[in-house]
Amino acid sequence: MKIKRIHINHFGKLNNETLSFGDGIHVISGENESGKSTLHAFFRSMLFGIERGRGRAARTDVYSRYQPWEGGSYGGVLELERDQSTYSIYRTFEKSSPVCRLADETRSRELEPSAENFSELLCGLTPALFGNTISVSQLKAETNADLADSLRNHIVNLHTTGSATLNVTRAIDSLRADKKKLEAGIVRDADQETEVLTEQLASLEQVLKDSSAEQEIARLEKKKGILEETIQFLGTRQQRMAHQQKRGENALTHYHFSHPAEADEVYAQTEELEAQADQYLSRYHRPLGLILRFALLLFSLLLAILLLFCGYHGIQRISSAQYPIAALFFGGSLLSGVGIFFAMRRFFAAASYHALMRELKGIWEDHFDEPPKRMTRKRLEDLKKKLNSCRNLFATMQDSQDSIANDMKKLMAAQTELNTLNQELEKAQHVSWQAEQMGERRRALEEQIEVLRGTVEENKAKKEDQAAIQLAIDTLQHLSTHVFDSFGYFLEETTSQILSGITGGAYTGVSIDTDLSISLDQNGRRVLLHQVSSGTMDQVYLALRLACIEFLWPDEAMPLFLDDTFALYDKDRLAATLRWLSENYTGQIFIFSCHTREEELLKELNIPHQSIQL
Repeated sequence: MKIKRIHINHFGKLNNETLSFGDGIHVISGENESGKSTLHAFFRSMLFGIERGRGRAARTDVYSRYQPWEGGSYGGVLELERDQSTYSIYRTFEKSSPVCRLADETRSRELEPSAENFSELLCGLTPALFGNTISVSQLKAETNADLADSLRNHIVNLHTTGSATLNVTRAIDSLRADKKKLEAGIVRDADQETEVLTEQLASLEQVLKDSSAEQEIARLEKKKGILEETIQFLGTRQQRMAHQQKRGENALTHYHFSHPAEADEVYAQTEELEAQADQYLSRYHRPLGLILRFALLLFSLLLAILLLFCGYHGIQRISSAQYPIAALFFGGSLLSGVGIFFAMRRFFAAASYHALMRELKGIWEDHFDEPPKRMTRKRLEDLKKKLNSCRNLFATMQDSQDSIANDMKKLMAAQTELNTLNQELEKAQHVSWQAEQMGERRRALEEQIEVLRGTVEENKAKKEDQAAIQLAIDTLQHLSTHVFDSFGYFLEETTSQILSGITGGAYTGVSIDTDLSISLDQNGRRVLLHQVSSGTMDQVYLALRLACIEFLWPDEAMPLFLDDTFALYDKDRLAATLRWLSENYTGQIFIFSCHTREEELLKELNIPHQSIQL
């Protein structure tokens, strides 16, 4: 795979740059901040695109770091050659409208920019392999764990399937993902939860069986209805009786009675006056009229005066012969006197009778409207009836008050009983509500238990699938380890040869573990990698990278990007490394440097190269 040309539209500080590349070594030099690392990042971004970070990471990710300083189209074109065909990769990294195009320039046709097409075009190169093999950033020659995984995957795929494109590691990862998905789908403690819920359901069913809240509510509501009817009846009767009481009080107030004793007293007084009137009537039958009584009294008086006058003058001249006549006159006089006496007596009795009647009329006037002009026997009876009605009204009012007080006691007792009944009914309704909730809970439990039983069965099936997946993973891992171990010798030998070449024979052998941990052989003595100098360590890792490149792409010349890789190399080490690369590495080599010593040594060693100044 050979990179022929790049065109940078806008990428970081680089704008509208076009660079062409040939075979062999290319030295890209410039001062610090001249854009060397930016150009290195452009190569990677054009090959694999740019993944944007999320959240706070987006502020310092590659996308943000290399956004155009002066604006413009963020992206460019990379033209490469493979199998005598030329391909162009067009990318625009704008977040609003990212574009990726892949074109076969030799055949003048557009290709689908799919992962499969890119993998084939880039010879299976991935971002992880790029960073661990053909690309060495500033002071980062050391590889990471991704390289071990990639190598293991490549070796196992190649050995077991005959093709490096069939990814066993990806298969294992897929199996692990499936197992994890099954694990996530398993409901924990489903069996135990089913047992607990079944016990709860049994308890609820027993409680619901023993519950008689509905019957108790019916009984209490019936009793409440009776009490409410009683309270309504007593309340209505109290209102009616209170209204009657008020009317009676108004009537008695109108009749000028404020107490029953007062009415009894007036009635007794009336009866006493009636008795006196009856006594007079029984003695004199009927009282004479005022004029008749006065006429009789005047007549009796005149007759008496006449008889006395005649008798007085007659006695002086009367003879014995006239004694009978005198006696007659005397007897008449005496009789007239008696008549006058009885007349006067009846006169004064009649006056007393009329005084009684006037007093009775005064009683009428004091207590009742429209008094009669003259008090008669009939009017007296009417007065007694009125007075007796007042007395009865007092008695009725008293009875009404007693009834009201009694009804009030009954009403208070009924209200108290109703309050108690309401409390009992509320409790019973709460118990009923609880029973309904327990019924809902029972139905929910039944549904949960049914679901959990299905879940238990699903868990069982998922666990069986997990066991099968784990068996497949264990088998693949065992195969992977076994196969990788069989290829470890090749990797150690190749790395040892390269290390010996670039160190001038200072180190003749390396030992590499399955996780690519390295130790060195120096004159028959085992030296751990951390015990050597930083420059030697960088050479070891570079040798490992070159061995991996040879192993991964034995038939393809891959480009090599070295970004200030030789910063810790002394002159001898650098000269040995450059000589070995020029003689043994078949692909393009891009050396990014802020110094001139790489180019000076290349010239000194007569090594062909192309210089690009930024």
